[in-house]
Amino acid sequence: MSSLTFLTADAEASVSGREHHKFSGLLTDLAWRSIQRIADPSEVYGPSPLRLAVDLPDWVTKAKGTEFARNFRLLLAGAGEELVNLPDRPAVASVLDVKVNTVVHNYGAAVALAVRLCAQSQVNAWIDGTDRKWLADLIDQGRRTPYPAEVADNPYLAQNNLFADEPSVNGQYDGWQGVVEMLRVGDGIVVLSYSTTDGFPSQVWAGREGQDRAEFRRWWAHAGHASRWEASERGLREETATRSPALRIAPDTMHHKQFGRLPDAGNPTWHGVANAWRNRP
Repeated sequence: MSSLTFLTADAEASVSGREHHKFSGLLTDLAWRSIQRIADPSEVYGPSPLRLAVDLPDWVTKAKGTEFARNFRLLLAGAGEELVNLPDRPAVASVLDVKVNTVVHNYGAAVALAVRLCAQSQVNAWIDGTDRKWLADLIDQGRRTPYPAEVADNPYLAQNNLFADEPSVNGQYDGWQGVVEMLRVGDGIVVLSYSTTDGFPSQVWAGREGQDRAEFRRWWAHAGHASRWEASERGLREETATRSPALRIAPDTMHHKQFGRLPDAGNPTWHGVANAWRNRP
């Protein structure tokens, strides 16, 4: 069974991968609601602006009307690697980037955290030690927050809170209570990991630019956990500071539109993308 894990240098706590899967569905469903409101995916009023905005495969573009909407929603639920264009700027973001921007910008903090956990756990998003209490409080808030009614389309979702704790979900894992308890003890960085990825510490983050690869592999093979963690944390912090600020999940940026390939293009939401194409000269 897959798992979503919160890692520190000396501890970890996990929840079932079912929570990750649920949050992924939440992200897609809420993004789809936004698309329905702004982008006319069923093409009631003519061709949807999505046809111009997204680099779509033939199996989507050959469909029309409600079939186009159905196929686009299937694409939306996938990996989200397709590129999104603005009228004056191609390839400003991926479909996944726009999905995340849309939801974190328009929904409350508990929902924003849920979608960022699922979207960023594979890339080792992290929380600074100074924000551990904030994260613990927010998870506790999510454990009291109903699943959004507009997308609670089955009895399980309708009857359980957003961050679910019952044993049938948590099984052998620590559960959200265990995650909260770990977060409230200690002050070090917390790194996210999903069981389908390489985890953390990681050679991806520990390696230095220009470093001899063979020498690095020898070092890694003989380094202890503390040394591997220190090198990986340094690399993760450097990447965040220089190229990928969205890797850090923090209270002051929780609702910021941080995701995209070209930040100067505004890191768009689906509302912004559809309006840009409708209002183009």
